[in-house]
Amino acid sequence: MPLKKTPTSSLISLAGIVLLALLLNGAIGYFGLRYVDLKQVELLQRVNLLTDATDLAREAQVHFKIQVQEWKNLLLRGQNTRDLAGHRDAMLAEATQVQEALRQLGVQSTNLKLDHETALIGKIVSDHQSVLAAYQKELHGTQPDSAQNALKLDRAVRGIDRSLNDAIDQLAGRFKGLAHSQRLAAAEQTRTAIEVVHRVMVVGTALAVAVLLLMLGMASRRN
Repeated sequence: MPLKKTPTSSLISLAGIVLLALLLNGAIGYFGLRYVDLKQVELLQRVNLLTDATDLAREAQVHFKIQVQEWKNLLLRGQNTRDLAGHRDAMLAEATQVQEALRQLGVQSTNLKLDHETALIGKIVSDHQSVLAAYQKELHGTQPDSAQNALKLDRAVRGIDRSLNDAIDQLAGRFKGLAHSQRLAAAEQTRTAIEVVHRVMVVGTALAVAVLLLMLGMASRRN
């Protein structure tokens, strides 16, 4: 003959169900929030890398503009040997800074798996080297003795840096846009993940309450 459940055993069963429901809900909440936290860290790391890449692109942009300005200074003020050498050295120093910023940017872009941007950087590096070589070729043997030489230098390389300047500006803008888009995506993904965890916990709580009420109803009918 089956044993009849006592009120005490029924209460123990109900307490066990409630405890199990609480544990399950707590586990869902913990692992859900843990997942959100890990995902957020991953997304923020990518945002930081893109922000660093944006800074490097801007650095290349600024140094190239100063390089071009030093070339103009050379044409305008290179009327004696000291001034000519000073502006030439300043231009070459800025060109070195451009190359270094682009080199670091290429590494960063590769690490971010941005194949299109990495290819653009490679082309810009090559174009920059070509422009610099053209500058140096025209400067070779130049005498700082007249405005005529400056005019000749200007005509020889006039406009060769324009497309490169545009390309570097566009590259800096592209990385800025990528960093902004990634920030928005990170915020949206985090918000969505938290909403999913919240809904799962609400559903889990509702199911636990439903089971508890069902058990209470069954126990009441037996009594």
